[in-house]
Amino acid sequence: MPEVIFPGPEGRLEGRYHPQKTKDAPIAIVLHPHPQFGEP
Repeated sequence: MPEVIFPGPEGRLEGRYHPQKTKDAPIAIVLHPHPQFGEP
């Protein structure tokens, strides 16, 4: 899986991209809480 990085004003977001064979396949974004602030 290729790594993807999105630079932003507060730092970067890192992720992994898993391409699908099916055109227009749905996607999912999975996030976790910030380790300093915990869960909402």
